Amino acid sequence: MREGKDKLEQLRENKAAGVSWSPAQQISRREPQGLDMETLRAVFSADMSRLPAFVGLPNFEGGFTLIRISKVIEPVLPDAAARKVFSKQLQQLFTQEELASYLAGIRKRYDVSVKAENLERK
Repeated sequence: MREGKDKLEQLRENKAAGVSWSPAQQISRREPQGLDMETLRAVFSADMSRLPAFVGLPNFEGGFTLIRISKVIEPVLPDAAARKVFSKQLQQLFTQEELASYLAGIRKRYDVSVKAENLERK
């Protein structure tokens, strides 16, 4: 582990550290490409003001993982219309979950059954 920390310092000082890197991968919080949460946290908290950026952390096998961040891709934010559609969909899902939760509570508390054909649908 000490060797890994030394190599990390050399890389951060732009010195040759004799590290051979695996092929580059594009990762995101949604698609971590098999990285564990601790590694993702280290990557996303790295100082990206100067690329390549380097991070390192102990791994589960008792070694030290070095990561080189070569490129940062900013996410594309949805426009106002897309946000409005998403907001409506989210509200509908929330309403459906609330109704399902309410009905489940009623069913538990009282001896009642709800006939789906009697529910009003819009």
